[in-house]
Amino acid sequence: MAPRLPHLVLASALACAGVTSVLAQEPEADPPVRDLEALVDAAERHYPALEARGAAIEAAEARLGEARLSPFFRGWEGTAGLTVVPDATGTPVYSDQDQLPLNEGWGPAAQVGIRGVVPLYTFGKLRALKRAARAGVRAATLDQERAEAGLRFDVRRAYFALQLSLDLQQMIGEGLPKLERAAEKLQEMLAEGDPDVNPFDRFRLETALAEVRARASEIERLHDGSEAALQALTGLDAIRVPDCPMEPIALEDTTMARFLEASEARPELGMLEAALEAREAALDAERVGFAPDFGLGFQAALTWAPGRTDQENPFIQDQANRPQLGAGLVMRWNLDFAGQVHRRDRARARLEETRAQAREARLG
Repeated sequence: MAPRLPHLVLASALACAGVTSVLAQEPEADPPVRDLEALVDAAERHYPALEARGAAIEAAEARLGEARLSPFFRGWEGTAGLTVVPDATGTPVYSDQDQLPLNEGWGPAAQVGIRGVVPLYTFGKLRALKRAARAGVRAATLDQERAEAGLRFDVRRAYFALQLSLDLQQMIGEGLPKLERAAEKLQEMLAEGDPDVNPFDRFRLETALAEVRARASEIERLHDGSEAALQALTGLDAIRVPDCPMEPIALEDTTMARFLEASEARPELGMLEAALEAREAALDAERVGFAPDFGLGFQAALTWAPGRTDQENPFIQDQANRPQLGAGLVMRWNLDFAGQVHRRDRARARLEETRAQAREARLG
């Protein structure tokens, strides 16, 4: 038994340490009381949908910046290359080597160049592109407003539902024991043969008790559901709202004109208007897609091969050692007219679709 003594001592020490740590733990404090404004602020800081809408606005603004600047740089490209070629010497009129001197030495050859086109006139294509991008920024901003309003509505609905459930639980907690005592008293009176009561009174009272207990279960479900909704919306682990007994709420008188004005300012309608603007811009771009684009072209390049004789005569095309520099007016024309007709018709159909959706939304 002696070898087991150290193990018993160690186990006892660990057990004592565990008991000490448990006793040292303080009871968890109640969560702080948060009113509606605090819960709304917590939800706006936590809810991922608002973060997603903010990222969508940044993406739309990036597309607008691209629409403003990218057309002036999209047609530019730089090239570079490095290889080895056989050496060659001579003049434009004489060389002791053939056209492919593979038996000679080999040396490096490099090429670097840049070329591009700056658009000058596109018949409105670039203007339509910027219109569509601005509409996208507006739609993303309004979508964020819609998400914020929806989040505030959900928080308010869950908050008032939680307060209602707490008040109803208090009411049932105060009234249910009285009904139960009345049922017991009625049962005693029936057992004693009191002529002032009859079994139908007991049936009616038991029915009322069952109805109240059923409503208590529904109220508990309302409490749990609204509390879970607030936890999900705000990211808080525990929810505690102020004690606020139910009381009437005074509402300001609002005219029909005020309601109509508010309905016209809904972000959903603004998003549809932005979508219409984008569709119209897309149709304008497809309509002018039959026309060419005019721009200023530029090209600069240099090819260098030190193992080959540089032919400095400007009328000799020296592929190994050749500088290039040029600029001028250029035209680009997409001759896919058959496909352009269908692209225009598709843009027109999408515009009509969005217009119909806007009319449907205004009907409510």
